[in-house]
Amino acid sequence: MEDVSEDVTLAHPEPTPRSLAPYQRRRSSSPDSPYAPVPYYRAAPYPPAPYPARPAQLSEPAGAPWTEAHTLALPFPLWLTLGAPVALALTLALVYVVETTLLGGDWATGGLAVSFTAFALAVVTVGIAIGRVALGRRSFGSVALAGLLALSLVGAGAGGIAQANPLRRAQAQQAESNGDWQVAVNEYTQAGERPPTSARLAGVYSAWGASLLRQGDYAGASEKLSTVIQTYPQSGAVVPQARANLFKTYSLWIKSGAITLPFKQSLAFLASYSADPACDSACKQSIVDLTGQAHYQYGEQLVKASQFKQAIAEFELIQSQYAKSTFAAPAHTAAAAAYWALGQQLLTQDCASAVPDYQTLANSYGDTSQGQQAKAALAASQSVMGTLTGFPSSPTPTLYLSKHVDPAVNAYSHDYKATFDTTTGAFSFTGVKQGSYYLTTYRKISSTQEAFTYYKDTNTGKPYALTVGPLCATALGSLGY
Repeated sequence: MEDVSEDVTLAHPEPTPRSLAPYQRRRSSSPDSPYAPVPYYRAAPYPPAPYPARPAQLSEPAGAPWTEAHTLALPFPLWLTLGAPVALALTLALVYVVETTLLGGDWATGGLAVSFTAFALAVVTVGIAIGRVALGRRSFGSVALAGLLALSLVGAGAGGIAQANPLRRAQAQQAESNGDWQVAVNEYTQAGERPPTSARLAGVYSAWGASLLRQGDYAGASEKLSTVIQTYPQSGAVVPQARANLFKTYSLWIKSGAITLPFKQSLAFLASYSADPACDSACKQSIVDLTGQAHYQYGEQLVKASQFKQAIAEFELIQSQYAKSTFAAPAHTAAAAAYWALGQQLLTQDCASAVPDYQTLANSYGDTSQGQQAKAALAASQSVMGTLTGFPSSPTPTLYLSKHVDPAVNAYSHDYKATFDTTTGAFSFTGVKQGSYYLTTYRKISSTQEAFTYYKDTNTGKPYALTVGPLCATALGSLGY
């Protein structure tokens, strides 16, 4: 009987999921068996899978090892493909917010920051795309998407640069509507607006001045409105509007009684506005009244600055050219006070130069207290002083001022006697009435002898007459005995 159990076993070897190992021939245990040797199969173990698995479409140089860098060539997952543009857009938005909010830049600066960032990201995108191609990722889709993203970033960068001036103008308009005047001026200027024809800048300054005028800030309003007129004279209809507002500003400022105005500037403008077609007859009359008041307040400003001569000129101009003004009478009183202050100042600097002002004050302003004081000062007695040298000491001479002298008979009126310092030779006459006098000396040598001397004019040989004038003491200087 045949033994078929082994044959059945051999006819159904173990399943082999992958490759089959080389078969082996197995001989029968019996040398007399009539059956031929039957192949015997044994399942081979699973070979280890390579890590990471390499895509079939990628090629690498022979012998090149697979590295982590090769993962850059793998297809990007869908979430990364769709999320990358969104992340880049959010990055650009974040750059804009940081620049304009945290760093204090304006809109245009934020746009430029976005532009430079977009250019940088475009370079990074192109670099990644080139790296993927070099590593074998050469599919058209991946290259096209990278190029489209890079072009989008370049376009965003170029757009940010191109929109710099439009952004500045837009921000200027918003600032102007919000009353942020200096911001508006800065943005318009950076956007290329220039005098003298920029209607936008002129409009900002005009609106700025009108706003300050409503707030009662006349100094600020006049400054901004004058900028429109002087710096932007060719900016169109905004100039007449600014002139009208400036006239209103000066009118209110002068009527407020302030003495801090730029009077020369305001008076020059009032004179020019009087010839403006926009100024009717009522306007012209108001300018006359305003001008008289402005000159008066200008005089007060000059008095406060101790510029008395200039102040007197303003007060006297009002009396001569604006005699019907309500400020003519106050100007008369103020001029008298200014003359008196000027006279007091000159008395300590150059006494003789004060005499004409005292005389004007006494003659033209006698109805004022200062005029009365000037009259009294002009009529007051004065002093005469000097120093005598080379005089004898035993006895020392006595000095006199005489209105009448007759040397032939030694007759001298001796109207005023001097105090005399025999050590220094200084002498002084006080309370001398104004007029002409002769200086004489007298010494009693003995009970029977007297010595009289008088000072002669070196040119004529006659007694020298000195004059005692108003206001100022007469200084004779040093005289030899």
